[in-house]
Amino acid sequence: ANYSDISSNLLCHFFVKKVKQWLKTNELDSLDKCDIEQWIKIFQKILMRINRYYNTDDIRDFASTMILAVVEDSKAVFCQIGDGCIVINSNNNLQCVFWPQNGEYINTTNFVTDKNISQKIMFKILYNNITEISIFTDGLESIALNFSKKEPHVPFFTPFFNLLKNCPPGENKELSDALAEFLNSELICKKTDDDKTIVFGIKGA
Repeated sequence: ANYSDISSNLLCHFFVKKVKQWLKTNELDSLDKCDIEQWIKIFQKILMRINRYYNTDDIRDFASTMILAVVEDSKAVFCQIGDGCIVINSNNNLQCVFWPQNGEYINTTNFVTDKNISQKIMFKILYNNITEISIFTDGLESIALNFSKKEPHVPFFTPFFNLLKNCPPGENKELSDALAEFLNSELICKKTDDDKTIVFGIKGA
């Protein structure tokens, strides 16, 4: 989409703000799919207002997928529209929260700008102790997922999580730079030419 970079940036800021506001007066597990749906509809209205600035009448020019994870000590809320994936480790079991969405045709998916958005939202609340989490875009699916078993490819994730266990809390620039170099290496670029954004986090770090 012509302006997907703009809409994805706005979407991240919009949902961070909405979740922070929600948690000021509500428990996390009171958040439900209907709340997410209403927020997305508000976001769609925002896009319809700004599309004139970009000389377009088609909201699909702002198409973006969405992955949301809000994790507390004993519970977590997850939401996804489109491809990409959330992988979590709970009770030493590495698992996908959702399997990436496919659209009507091969190599297509769903977007926050779609109509009938309630039918596209994947939503889940887990009451688990989640110790590790990774969120990544569709460009890494072929490397990070085992499609035949529909599960994470454990050897991909284990080294990154192990490195984080020995790091102080917060973002680690050295590891982030090394990860970026790895993702831009010839070996990885031969396997995928799509967006390769990934986030890793562990409990207590």
